[in-house]
Amino acid sequence: MVSLLLLLVAITVPKLTPNRDARRLREAARAVAGFLDSARTQAMESGQPVGVAIQRMAANNNVAMVLNQVESPPPYTGDYPATVIGLTAPSGGSKQVSTP
Repeated sequence: MVSLLLLLVAITVPKLTPNRDARRLREAARAVAGFLDSARTQAMESGQPVGVAIQRMAANNNVAMVLNQVESPPPYTGDYPATVIGLTAPSGGSKQVSTP
């Protein structure tokens, strides 16, 4: 009886391993899709571009384990709300930047 049970286990276990690997791959794909969807939703809500940076592992460049959401910073408008910049072109043809 015990030997029959061991024989059944020995036959069944190798057949379960591919299913486990396929399930892990499917879950990883779902996690990435969810992360991309989250970035898309945030971009739609904020009206600003949002992307996903895929960080490769140092030990193996073909593997990535870390995803980060990235946003474009707003355009630089100066250090103070009343900052003004003026551009003038001198007669020499070079450009000069002056702030009034």
